[in-house]
Amino acid sequence: MNRDEFVRYLEYAARDGSAAGILRQLAGAPNGRADDGLRDLAEWFRSLDDRGRAFVAEVAYRTADLALYRALRVLDSADPLSPDADAGTFELALHSARGDVTLTSRAAPGRLHERLDSTSSTVAHGRAIRHLPIPAPRDGGPSAIPLAARDAFRDVLLSYYRAKPELRTVFPDPESIEFWRWANVEAFDAYPDFRCHLPPVPPPELRDVVSNGGLVGFLDAGFASFLALQRVLAAHGVSFERAGRVLDFGCGCGRLLRLLQPYAASTELHGCDIDATAIAWCRENLDWVTTRVSTTAPPLPYDDGVFDLLYSISVFSHLEERNHLAWIAELARVSKPGGLVVLTTHGPAALARLAGNPAACAEVGLTTAQVDSAQRDLARAGYAFCRQEDLAHDADLYGMTFLSPAYVERHWNAHFEVLEHASQVLQGWQDIVVLRSRSAG
Repeated sequence: MNRDEFVRYLEYAARDGSAAGILRQLAGAPNGRADDGLRDLAEWFRSLDDRGRAFVAEVAYRTADLALYRALRVLDSADPLSPDADAGTFELALHSARGDVTLTSRAAPGRLHERLDSTSSTVAHGRAIRHLPIPAPRDGGPSAIPLAARDAFRDVLLSYYRAKPELRTVFPDPESIEFWRWANVEAFDAYPDFRCHLPPVPPPELRDVVSNGGLVGFLDAGFASFLALQRVLAAHGVSFERAGRVLDFGCGCGRLLRLLQPYAASTELHGCDIDATAIAWCRENLDWVTTRVSTTAPPLPYDDGVFDLLYSISVFSHLEERNHLAWIAELARVSKPGGLVVLTTHGPAALARLAGNPAACAEVGLTTAQVDSAQRDLARAGYAFCRQEDLAHDADLYGMTFLSPAYVERHWNAHFEVLEHASQVLQGWQDIVVLRSRSAG
């Protein structure tokens, strides 16, 4: 196979986020024997210099495609080639090749895109997870993870880094956020022996309640939330190392709390959620956090004015209006006067991305009619709530909620001073609102 042709296929993969589909087609020889196609690909890959291998590894990173990571290990002779097992790994058995794209195909780009499955290998319930680029820090904020978050397994991580030349090429700086993200997300799945150095991960039935995309979607969403929160706190002079008493309101099964383990020695960490099963898992597996079951309406099981820092990821983006306003007052009650509160919401920009896009609407469980109605409500009142009947929780209380900055300023101002309202800074989708508590209640 010609190297330039293969690189061209991979460039399409990087552009469309469909590296698994393209690799799946490339791995299928004309006679349908996946092992022949993969062996041809392995022979080509082994002929590359370090720069060529690094290019392939970078595409794997950019598209966050774990099937391609698995292929890299096979091609590098790090893992044995097993046609039966690899057929499953590359989804050859579950998703048969569409069209006649093979190792020697000269399909035009348009036809190639039409033929290939547009999902990545990281899927759950048929939904693809697309990993967005890590955003640049705002206002000169931190560009690397604090040392406290790395020291627990720094030596182990660097040993992997030194052993893989393509890692050193793709990530020139092992102290960078990009490399830290790779360690917490892709490497966790690609290298089973690496997992013992990271906090435990809940079982699929708990992960799927709070994120789609399977294991990698869960890990990626947790890391994105950690990074966004770490950066916004730094911009307001707060760090997890010295945050005092912290509450994760709506912590679920610890998607974000698990990443705060390095700070537990100097910060008192708490979490609460209405999901008793998720809280039970946290109590058993995240022993550096104190977790409690909460109810669907206030009050919380805490005294007045006890938390120096309170954050909530993807809760106020889903609450019915009266319940949401009651919780705003309750969070003010349990926050110390002058304490910092960080909440995420769906803003006008998120709703605009859904408008006129039936596929995007279906991805979040809404109809186009619901989105059209929400646009009218948001324009009129600054608030829109869409019911989602298939949710695990009460559809009268939880759905998809959209808030305008003006609404937040108007309705949250009685309890909080709004310090910042940043649009679409959490995974390019949710807004982050930074508040300071006015009083203890």
